[in-house]
Amino acid sequence: DQDPGLDLQHYQTKFDQFAALVNEADFSEQSDSEKIATLAELIHGTLGFSAPDQLTEDVRHHYLKDTIDRREGAAIPLAIIWMAIGRRLNLCIKGIGQLHFIDPLRGGHHLTDEQVEQLLSPFAGKALKLQPDQLAPCSTKDVVIRSLRSLHEFCQTRYDHLRGMMVCDRLIHLTGDTHLRRDRGLHALRANALAVALDDLQAYASEFDTAADVEEVKQIITRLQFQMSTESS
Repeated sequence: DQDPGLDLQHYQTKFDQFAALVNEADFSEQSDSEKIATLAELIHGTLGFSAPDQLTEDVRHHYLKDTIDRREGAAIPLAIIWMAIGRRLNLCIKGIGQLHFIDPLRGGHHLTDEQVEQLLSPFAGKALKLQPDQLAPCSTKDVVIRSLRSLHEFCQTRYDHLRGMMVCDRLIHLTGDTHLRRDRGLHALRANALAVALDDLQAYASEFDTAADVEEVKQIITRLQFQMSTESS
């Protein structure tokens, strides 16, 4: 949706070229920790990939294509770059549950369990202890969904409603989470796609009639129906 004419082969070739910068014979003899250090130097040193000082209003930080072109992006696109180059060098790198132990926002430094717990504890407001389900490898689908959810959060905070509608479309298709029809409906309402908004919000109110926000959604529906009837008369 973002770039219908995207040349996927061009970017696959770029990953091939990135991996070719590593001497495979030497790489194959290294320990796993040495391989991680080699990739960190390649990705964040030689190739110059980095995270922005702060995730500004530039949506390009959330797109893999733009991260490759600009050498700067958010955590998930950077992690995908790690995984793609690692796979070409026969090094299996996966996202881990809700966490990642190779930190792409800090130059690819390897983190121990204890370091991850210390890093995340301030955000949780308490001391964290990693649970087994947080260590489960993510599938490719999981990574795509997490990337889309991150982009959706960006759209919500930046009032990018047209993009938000498209992101919700993809999330609903991938996850089957019809709760997202509320979000898509609200994006559509603010983008003045009134018929789409009404359809989504009515479907949400009907399916989730005991949800905490259902009365608020019904009020929005009532106002929307009045607006549409007024405009059509």
